[in-house]
Amino acid sequence: MTIRHRGTIRGTGYVAVVAVVMLVCALGARSQPYLATVIATFAVYAIVATGLDFVVGWLRQISVAPAAAMAVGAYAGQELVADHAFLAFVAAGGAGLLAGLVIGLPALRVSGFALAVYTLVLVLAVELVLGSVPYFGGTAGRAVVAGSLLGLDLADPEHLLLICLGLLALAILTYQLLRGSVVGISWRAVGQNARMATSLAVDPVRVRLRAFALSGLFAGVGGLLFAIVGGYLSPDQFTFGLSVQMLAMVVIGGRGHPLGASVGAALIVVYQQVLPTTNYNDIVIGLVLLLAAWFAPRGLAPVLQDVVLRGLRAMSAIAGRRRGADHVDLAGGGSR
Repeated sequence: MTIRHRGTIRGTGYVAVVAVVMLVCALGARSQPYLATVIATFAVYAIVATGLDFVVGWLRQISVAPAAAMAVGAYAGQELVADHAFLAFVAAGGAGLLAGLVIGLPALRVSGFALAVYTLVLVLAVELVLGSVPYFGGTAGRAVVAGSLLGLDLADPEHLLLICLGLLALAILTYQLLRGSVVGISWRAVGQNARMATSLAVDPVRVRLRAFALSGLFAGVGGLLFAIVGGYLSPDQFTFGLSVQMLAMVVIGGRGHPLGASVGAALIVVYQQVLPTTNYNDIVIGLVLLLAAWFAPRGLAPVLQDVVLRGLRAMSAIAGRRRGADHVDLAGGGSR
């Protein structure tokens, strides 16, 4: 079996796992609005974190600016979402893409800690501008009234859940398709060694800008969904703490893994539901992020994948031994 065939089979497996999990989530949340809202929040987080993985996992850059792109996308689409929901998502994605380009410009010259500091300043600047300009509602914020999309009422928690899960599936599928394409390979090559990638006719400038732009598009759409799920839009929703949570999802779940962001998002949502909200939540998530980077640098998704594959191999081996024993018994009975 060639490497390409293995990658195709593995990608099909990821899609199958996502489809089964989403079906279970949709069925389990029927007639339970609160559970539907919690799962929808998970889906929104996973969408944004999947886009962030293009930067953190593939380019190996540290960005804490997804909250800024989410805010830009949310405010760009909230005026249209009541009467023209499809156009609202197009506007949110386009605004997020432009925000991603702005975020990615410094990445052409700086990286590592310097880029992290720049993106932090950008998040604080966006929050300050949105809170200071009266047109955006100021710090008081505004209610978000959503219409319908593809015949589904966005004000209905169950319908909104279907939209969120569908967009998450599309995000993961896009991630997986890019991962095995020439585009994805060139992006990861720049992240591993930009000079070597340049010698192979790969332009690091274009690669970095495209990765940040696509990450911003995911964040913009996720930001609008975030506002719709909460039913409210305020600058204090898109803080540095939210960006840290998104970064934690990618690192804890597994950088460069198609399901890593989703695994990390699930853990963060469970943590938020189980433990009470305090002023120390961001500190706890930051500590967990450091511990995960130290003790599980690959993330949890690859570890879970290895466990599942070992279990399947063990079950296959046991089944093979049973078939062999049955064959011997039948052969022995025939000889007698």
